[in-house]
Parts: sequence; structure tokens; C-alpha cells
Amino acid sequence: MSTSQMSGVRKHGCARGARGPLIGHVGPSVYVAVLHSAVCLGPTDGRLVAAELLDGTPHEALRRCRPHSV
Repeated sequence: MSTSQMSGVRKHGCARGARGPLIGHVGPSVYVAVLHSAVCLGPTDGRLVAAELLDGTPHEALRRCRPHSV
């Protein structure tokens, strides 16, 4: 498994996508996970995002949350 490093994290108030969560790559080395009120879905989204980032394979359950599908 390759090793990668996070260059930074930004947090901004109450962020959310106009049509729901936004989860996925927005650039070659930029991955976003923008959710509003993630109390219920946060743990599940976290597991799916971690799996995507570790193995590089998009998860079907996040298909409708992709930034390019909005």
C-alpha cells in the first residue's frame, strides 16, 4: 500500500451542498466530504470515504453524492 500525506484540513461553519452531501474527488489530489448534520450518516460515510481513499475504488453507495453529479 502506498503512503500519502494530507496537506491540510479546512473547516468552515455550516457547510452543505445545495442538493445534499458532496463526497468525492474534485481534482487530482483533492477529495471533499461535505455533509450537513452528519450525526446519523457520518459514521457510514466515514467508513465509505476511508475505503475509497485506501483502495482507490469508488463506492456505489456514494454515486449520487459526487460533486460532478450535482
